[in-house]
Amino acid sequence: MVGTYDQHAQRVLHYTREEAARRNEPRIRPDHLFIGLVREHEGGAAQLLGELGIDLDKARHRVGPIQHPPPLPAGSPGWQPPGFTPKLRESLLWAEHEAERLGDREIQSEHLLLGLLSESIYGGAGLLRICGADPEVAWARAYELLGVQPEQRRLRPEPPPFEWQSSWGPRLEELRRVVPIAETRAGAGHTLTLRSLEDYADGFLIRMRFRTEAQPVLDRGIPDWPPTFTIMPELVFTAIDDKGGHYSPSPASVYGSWGGGGPHQPFGEGEFNPRFSPSLSLDAQLLRLEAIELRWVRREHRANQTQATAVHPLRWSFEVPLYVGRMHISGEESSAAQPG
Repeated sequence: MVGTYDQHAQRVLHYTREEAARRNEPRIRPDHLFIGLVREHEGGAAQLLGELGIDLDKARHRVGPIQHPPPLPAGSPGWQPPGFTPKLRESLLWAEHEAERLGDREIQSEHLLLGLLSESIYGGAGLLRICGADPEVAWARAYELLGVQPEQRRLRPEPPPFEWQSSWGPRLEELRRVVPIAETRAGAGHTLTLRSLEDYADGFLIRMRFRTEAQPVLDRGIPDWPPTFTIMPELVFTAIDDKGGHYSPSPASVYGSWGGGGPHQPFGEGEFNPRFSPSLSLDAQLLRLEAIELRWVRREHRANQTQATAVHPLRWSFEVPLYVGRMHISGEESSAAQPG
């Protein structure tokens, strides 16, 4: 096994550790190695990346700004021991194996670049793309700098086929129609706006925005760090159509993306996109929605337990006509015009 690094590769690893340290990140990741390769400006990999238009400022900018997060205490939730992450270790091991396969006596910066690009998902391919460079060009050029003939080169690993996860929500191709709503209810410091209904093959989704002046203060466990709990809003709905069909929201979809609030600002607003099942009956002409109440739910980070800490009754009703809207069924689009 090749175990020695030439002077350029040694400097790359030194700069990799430095880049992680200047970000106060004890876990050294592939993106730190990417900056280290660019920063070591004398090696073949740095020259290659320079030819592709990637300099140190661009690499650091694309990886992200320095945020200096406070370090987690050892043993606390989310803490990991310092050192290389498993993905970075895999990239370095790949570089070592490739140097040995090619008969090279030392591991060079070009080997490190190949190892970084060998990780198809979390490696350097994505970093090169966001810097405006082609990973395939970098892959071939690295082998050229190593003097490797085309027939000896490995193909760059491809990412696995993309698979849609049901937890991500409905797929666009399953969309049957979009019904505009654009109705607002307000009172007692709360405002709820229903924007639209999206009807899918396995259910429907309501897009809405909610604002409240009753958000609990200290919603992130301030002043504790790291936060030990989060308080999230949950809207409780019922939905019934004019044919007697009842629909239930998915428990995972009742929490919104939330902003605002804080220790001195007891307000907040955010998007809610609750998904209801089963699918809407195509014979239904009217959907009656009732926003029953707003709950503030405390979720413990360590125990993953939830508990309602406050409840605000709403009792707002909406009637959504289902015979209007944009139809999008079986790949065909038409403006729905079914008379009610």
